[in-house]
Amino acid sequence: MQDELTAYLMAIQPPSSVMPEQRAPTPDMDNYIAQNLEFFESLNSSYASLKAQKSTVEAEVGTKTAECAEGRLVFDAKFCLWKTEVENAKSNYLHCRTQAGTLYQETSKTAQSNAEGRRADRDALVKVQCYLAMLLDGSTTQEKLKACNENEADIFSPLDIVEPQLPDLNQQLLDGLGAPGSQVQCTPTTTTATSTTSLVPAGILIGTQQECPSGTWTLPTQGRWKVNWGCCQGCPGGGGECLANCGCLCTSATSCAGLTRSNDCSTEVGCQWDGDEGICQNL
Repeated sequence: MQDELTAYLMAIQPPSSVMPEQRAPTPDMDNYIAQNLEFFESLNSSYASLKAQKSTVEAEVGTKTAECAEGRLVFDAKFCLWKTEVENAKSNYLHCRTQAGTLYQETSKTAQSNAEGRRADRDALVKVQCYLAMLLDGSTTQEKLKACNENEADIFSPLDIVEPQLPDLNQQLLDGLGAPGSQVQCTPTTTTATSTTSLVPAGILIGTQQECPSGTWTLPTQGRWKVNWGCCQGCPGGGGECLANCGCLCTSATSCAGLTRSNDCSTEVGCQWDGDEGICQNL
């Protein structure tokens, strides 16, 4: 639009600015006045048209900017919810791996101990077999008795335990999960109702209110309200959940009954106060 206006101003050809020497009602003076009047009337009309177009474009830009801002808020909210799931999955994996590793080591020690016991039992059985053979042969001598005492079982490989090679922890892979280089700032927020911790960007609604920016906030008994109230000092009437942006979520009709002022509505999600109905409505 700016280029179009510049090109227009460069292209216009104003009439001669040289006034006739005889400044009196002459044909030359009439022609001079008529040419200038026609030019400036056309210029004023074109200027008014371009100004109206500029205002229209500015309004469209403002609308599109608001739409993009709302889209960014929705994106950030979904991104942070996804990031929360990834972080929880990583935490659960590491916890599970630690538990599995501990169980593996304990099981390995028990298996090795059992293998040693079976080897000792087999050595004893080999000696008993030697004693029985000597008794059945009827030739019990000190030499044969000594040979039985010193007799050891041959190596029996099935009793040996070979530990499997455990895969190493791929810390680099784990560190790369969850888009660590993202510019979206997710703030840890604890939800007391579920005793879970999630990451939400400042100013983003959580829980069931994520759809509120595109709808109407109804009466307190039909939903939860987001208000700015004393910078996390509690909702009117008590209760509610504080957000990272010093707003709070009213969770009951009792809490929301104190909404009596226009500045209780959150401007961050495009709401306005309806004094007649006493509710926050979406713009």
